[in-house]
Amino acid sequence: MEQINLSEYYPILAVKDNIILSNNGDIILCYELDLPEIFTLSPEDYQNIHDFWYRTVKYLPAKSFVHKQDIFLKKEYQGNELPDDTFLQKSTKEHFEHRAYVSHSSYLFIGQTPNGTLNQIAAQNPFKSLPNQKKLLEEFDRDNAFISEVTKSIEFLNSSKYIKAYPIMEDEIHSLIQNYYNGFDPNKYVDTTLDENVKTSGQNYNAVGVGNRRVGVFTLNDIKQFPDYVDIHKLDNDYSSKKFKIFKGASDDFGFKMPFDHIYNQVIFIDDHSQHKKQLENRKEHLIGAKGFGTDNKSAAEGLTEYLQELSKDESKKIVRGHSNIIYYADSDSAFETYTNTISTVYRTLDFKPHYPNKKTLQEIYLKSIFPYISSLSNVNVFRTELQIALSLFLNITSYKSDDEGIVFSDRIFNIPIKRDIRDERKKRIKAWNFFIFAPTGEGKSVLAQHIFRQLNEQGKKLVIFDIGGSFKKLSYLVPKDKVIFFSYEHGQPLGLNPFHVNNITELDTDKQNALADFVFSLWHPDKSPENMDRTILTKLLHTYYMNVEQNQSFPSFYNFLKINRNSLLEKLGIDNRFFDMESFLLITDKYVTGEYSFLFDQSEDFSHRLQDKDLVIFEFEKANNNVVLLSLLLQLGNEAVDKMILEDRSIDGIVFYDELAKFIKDSSIRNRVTHYYQTNRKHSASVGTALQTPEQLPEGPDTNAMIENSQVVYILHNEKGYEPIVKRFNLSDHQHNILKSITPNLKAKNPYTEFALIIGKEIWVMRLELSKESFYAYQTDGKEYEAIMKLYDQYESMETAINDFVQMKEN
Repeated sequence: MEQINLSEYYPILAVKDNIILSNNGDIILCYELDLPEIFTLSPEDYQNIHDFWYRTVKYLPAKSFVHKQDIFLKKEYQGNELPDDTFLQKSTKEHFEHRAYVSHSSYLFIGQTPNGTLNQIAAQNPFKSLPNQKKLLEEFDRDNAFISEVTKSIEFLNSSKYIKAYPIMEDEIHSLIQNYYNGFDPNKYVDTTLDENVKTSGQNYNAVGVGNRRVGVFTLNDIKQFPDYVDIHKLDNDYSSKKFKIFKGASDDFGFKMPFDHIYNQVIFIDDHSQHKKQLENRKEHLIGAKGFGTDNKSAAEGLTEYLQELSKDESKKIVRGHSNIIYYADSDSAFETYTNTISTVYRTLDFKPHYPNKKTLQEIYLKSIFPYISSLSNVNVFRTELQIALSLFLNITSYKSDDEGIVFSDRIFNIPIKRDIRDERKKRIKAWNFFIFAPTGEGKSVLAQHIFRQLNEQGKKLVIFDIGGSFKKLSYLVPKDKVIFFSYEHGQPLGLNPFHVNNITELDTDKQNALADFVFSLWHPDKSPENMDRTILTKLLHTYYMNVEQNQSFPSFYNFLKINRNSLLEKLGIDNRFFDMESFLLITDKYVTGEYSFLFDQSEDFSHRLQDKDLVIFEFEKANNNVVLLSLLLQLGNEAVDKMILEDRSIDGIVFYDELAKFIKDSSIRNRVTHYYQTNRKHSASVGTALQTPEQLPEGPDTNAMIENSQVVYILHNEKGYEPIVKRFNLSDHQHNILKSITPNLKAKNPYTEFALIIGKEIWVMRLELSKESFYAYQTDGKEYEAIMKLYDQYESMETAINDFVQMKEN
């Protein structure tokens, strides 16, 4: 048995920052790559990335090499980054624990050999140390022009919006080598056996043994293995249909299409371009001389002549040599057979002709596919082609990347939790976090909203929710009782809010007086906005009222104060009755004092002064949703909560949410208030959001256009009728439109989920919402299950206990 203990043959002589001196004398700069997320790139994006790679590699010095290595490892999700303090946080973490997924790390190594000779004619022992190590180490410590050239190339690559290369330092470099040698088991050293044999149902395979693992290799080392035409991007048939198109990179399938441990190596050797042309010229002359021996030689000579002419005219064509391989790991013979078949299928689907090498070639490729030895690959294992074609083998996407903080959703590949930072306090993506939620009835708007708001509350954000659809009552039971107030409109019952309440006269500052003036004016003229003169007069009247009435202030009290002093008050304040019609005011607003809406201002209960210490305030106006005048008044009263909880302190992270906004957006006074929040909240730390079925429910106009312009977060759920109104109103691209069309919920899966598009600034993802059983029942808003849980809540007075009890009943 041929065996090498690789740990005894360390491939690095020295490390300085992210630069290594390999055991065979190569100087190599090492980087980790941050790649775009899967499903986010358009055909134009793939072309742009390809162009950036081309310009990054093209100007590297001759006799250098580029090794891009993508490592995919199957793992179990542990949920260490998920919070687990609350009832639903714990259930979410338990729900996703131990779910299988594939991690991805991408690395870039750019190197140069000491004597400028890349590749050998035949396989060489990579572990044979060079005799002049001392001299190499001395040269390594000096300034190197090659390092400067590589640094410039990396700076150019990093100037793109797509890919970032970050230097990796000594500890990670050593870790990469150790993991490669040990079959990605970081806890021990293992031996490598070079003549392993794997028996499958179809045939026997030569393999490498790394500890107890079998290692196989597929390689592209001949241009004849390539398809006739090499694409930069392809149609992704798994996520496309006749109605829409989702694209993928030409080599993306060498990643997550193979859900097991494997390494995808992409290597380019930069030679002297003129030498390649000279070799082609010699080849052409040889074919011309042999054309009398057959028509094939004549055709080949003519084709080569034409290509050389094209090569001379087109400076973008650069001849390089390349190599690509997939190294894969299996823990059993049966797994090895499955993985072998999967890889072969992926290659053939992409029209490549995969090659499983013989014993000696397999050994060489495995031993030399670690970055310190990649330059010593023998010539028989490289192909010659144009740089543009070699770069088409680069894999340019990665999995979903979780933000450091944010709301927990799920990804589209493995259904594992992913955080999205919709707040974006550091303004990486957006400047304001106002938002819209779009979905038809029954597609899960309220469930998604509850999922978001529940987590925002857990993160310490303050929320004011105007609930028109009756969807958020149960959410209030998940928050500690001393941190929540739930207001529910019942006809004939006071709401319990008094915007006139002040603890002392010092609270009656300019902002408070202006807010009260606007409120009073809206009662008088609900379809108008106050002019400056209107506001000035009402402010004077209000100030006089507070100077004379020191307690139990309210709108009825203010009304009666004006009524009692109607004959003298305006004259005393120097207000011409042409500018304030006292009789009109008293007549129209009487309904709020003695008429049909007087119950709203009953002072038997007043919670307005207790709002500031609350984290969640919900106004449920479901029973008033058909009365626009009443809704307007209720919302005006509710705005007191917004002002007290969120706007008075600009440092507070707060959210104002209007459910089913279409019910009342046509009323100008309501629309003015909502659009005002959309425009002013960006000056605070606050956010305002609305739920609609479609943007068509927003009246056209500068005010609603301002709402859209000031909203940089959009949630879009599945809509069978299409997404054209959203695309038009938010000016989305064709690529973004196709992504919307690809949204496909699956509520019949083993773990049911819904899909939605999330737009934050210019970025778009398809996210999934998969819930634990406890979260699912917590978000239920109607039906028999909802009623059963609410009965249990009435019994236990604990939503956590009620849901746990209900889950146990369902399981039994």
